[in-house]
Amino acid sequence: EPINGGGDYLRLLPAANFAYDITDDLRIRLAASQAISRPTFGELSPAKDATSAQSGTYIIYDAGNPNLKPTEADQFDVALEYYPSNRLALTAAAFYKHITNFVSSVPVDVLITPTNQPANQQQSFPFVEFQVVNGDSAKVYGVEVGAQYFLDNGFGIQANLTYNHSRATSGDVTTDLPGAIPFSANAKLFYEKNGIGAQV
Repeated sequence: EPINGGGDYLRLLPAANFAYDITDDLRIRLAASQAISRPTFGELSPAKDATSAQSGTYIIYDAGNPNLKPTEADQFDVALEYYPSNRLALTAAAFYKHITNFVSSVPVDVLITPTNQPANQQQSFPFVEFQVVNGDSAKVYGVEVGAQYFLDNGFGIQANLTYNHSRATSGDVTTDLPGAIPFSANAKLFYEKNGIGAQV
């Protein structure tokens, strides 16, 4: 059956950022903002992939939803930056996000009637369809620590470690926020000198 849907939206996204030098080498930053993240074109597409279902698995994947709303977030951050020398920077930050309309995939029982059956012998088959929907709300909070160090020759290194905890609610189900990982780490070697900027 043809699938129709869609929508439009208009959002005002205010943001405020403050920085204060506690001492010459210690700075505090505060930030608050509202943000949105639009669904991908694949998530908005009404197309359904029944390839696996045709092979006998009775599962339909990637059932998009053109009625998805953008994910919205109220965000708050506080960070301390310490500069013991002009080569070294140490940072520590804490953050909190209240998220609504996050996108997740849920299984739904559906009946499929193949169109290649004779009219007097049509039969419906039960399938499980994974549909993309908007969840209700989620909370994410965590901390991040990082460091950056420059060498005399233009090389430098930067690294950070982030921990976050999340809880998401969709109907009567409460889980971790889909796609949110507890720990993440990044390390970068870079060069900034003689008009050259490179990093790996």
